Amino acid sequence: MNNEEITFDDRTKALIAADIEGAIELIKLMPGAGVFIETYRAYKEKLKDIQLSKFLDYLEKSMLENKKIFEDNFYLTESGKLFTYKIFENATNYEYAEKTEYFINALINGRNNESEMERLRFIDMIKNISKPSLLVLAQSIINYKDNNKNKIPSITEIASQLSLDQFLVDSCIKELSSHGVFSNNIGFGGPGNQVVSIVGGTVAITAFTIKFGEFIQNYASKDVE
Repeated sequence: MNNEEITFDDRTKALIAADIEGAIELIKLMPGAGVFIETYRAYKEKLKDIQLSKFLDYLEKSMLENKKIFEDNFYLTESGKLFTYKIFENATNYEYAEKTEYFINALINGRNNESEMERLRFIDMIKNISKPSLLVLAQSIINYKDNNKNKIPSITEIASQLSLDQFLVDSCIKELSSHGVFSNNIGFGGPGNQVVSIVGGTVAITAFTIKFGEFIQNYASKDVE
């Protein structure tokens, strides 16, 4: 089939099925696409360089400020090495450029987390949760600690504090809930280790919320000796 015989539906189906390089090959069929392709590839390589430089700057600053932390034996263990490699792999990816600092914080805080499975889960959560939602999470935990341990995030309060639209905050809370950061299951206990849930499906801060929040929190903002 030559270029003239390809219908719009064929192109659409091919683009859906192809990866980005496959899509580029299709775009090349368009007149004058060569300049666009080379510009795109140069742009992508430049982004990689910028992100690597940004990551190294953050890492150097963090290591200078927290030298004793990086001397922790955890980073010499197999589990610690795996954790560090996964952090580096994701933090140097320009797709997560706006979350570089969260990955660096995780690199520092992860040594305090005893569960390897939890550490790996938290890395995936940083990758997949949007930055606005991570900001909403941080503010929710601050409010929880300041407001007599009120577990239910207030959309109106958080929107005002972060100068965000209330619908955006509502969307962020829903996103956090979809990843299990907020939940209507707030505990496990009693006979048979039963689930303790909030009636009506309202989501709230749980022990898991606090753990993840501490995992991505700026170490300098903690009360440490």
